[in-house]
Amino acid sequence: MSANAPSTAEFLTAIRTDLIPEVEAVLAEIRNWPADVQIRFSVADLPECIRPDTDKTVVEVDRGDLLAMESGLELILFLSDLFDGYNTNVSLHTLVEDSVRTIVQGNPQLLTLVSADRLHSARDHLRTAMGKIVDAIDEIRAETDNQDDDLLVIDSDDVNDARKLRLVLTLAQEALSHEVSLPIDVVTGEIDLLDIGLGAHERLNLDRFFSGSLASLRPLLPPFDAEGEFDTSQLPDPTFGGMAPDMTQSKVDHFLEGGPPCAVCTSDRDCDALGFGSFYCGYCAYFSSPCTGEQRRCSDGFTQCSDGTFF
Repeated sequence: MSANAPSTAEFLTAIRTDLIPEVEAVLAEIRNWPADVQIRFSVADLPECIRPDTDKTVVEVDRGDLLAMESGLELILFLSDLFDGYNTNVSLHTLVEDSVRTIVQGNPQLLTLVSADRLHSARDHLRTAMGKIVDAIDEIRAETDNQDDDLLVIDSDDVNDARKLRLVLTLAQEALSHEVSLPIDVVTGEIDLLDIGLGAHERLNLDRFFSGSLASLRPLLPPFDAEGEFDTSQLPDPTFGGMAPDMTQSKVDHFLEGGPPCAVCTSDRDCDALGFGSFYCGYCAYFSSPCTGEQRRCSDGFTQCSDGTFF
């Protein structure tokens, strides 16, 4: 990229000047449509760049779809305000060409607080975006008409995941202003819908961030490795300034990489919730004592567990 490339501040200014008014206008238009709106159109008539991946020839857009669209537009407004809340001004040339260490050390004001008011606005947009998804889930699940041509559908196989997403979003909305306890295991990604207080929990409080109480995010950044990238295995504060008070370095490591090693498992998801890490649910490689045979454990292919090597 050319050394004369614009800065991120110039890019964001252009977005706020040209894109944001259009987003706000579309939101206002959608909110004026009646609750029972139904729009049918031919998929083939759509530009290829926005054509949904479906074998349907005709698609119906109804209230649930519009609520999901509102959420997406609110997320654009959230991001716009979020990037204006803290200093994110970097040359696009530097951002593309240089290491993270060069970017951070060469821009001492990067990630320092610029506007608490923008963060307050970002919080409002994020709260609205999450609320619209919750409303969309409720609306789509309540639909009784033929779903064959609907754009967004919650099949019977998706109901449990939709319930979990709804629970997390509802609690996350509350976490924007005060501490909540999420019934979630951040290592496995398992969410306890029928929470009876026995499973893993993670406390979350994002008020400090969105209230502008953090003058700078730089103290929360991990150190740099030999290549000048972030070394996430050495976070200075795994609780991120108390916003996630139950978080530990070990949990962060497993969240990013998978694990914990040697934990009893039944599927790969038990070992690597996001699917990005190297852990999977494997069988013991040696069928002699102390190998457990059919017992499966989380492994990265190199882990020597106390009861045998798991591949």
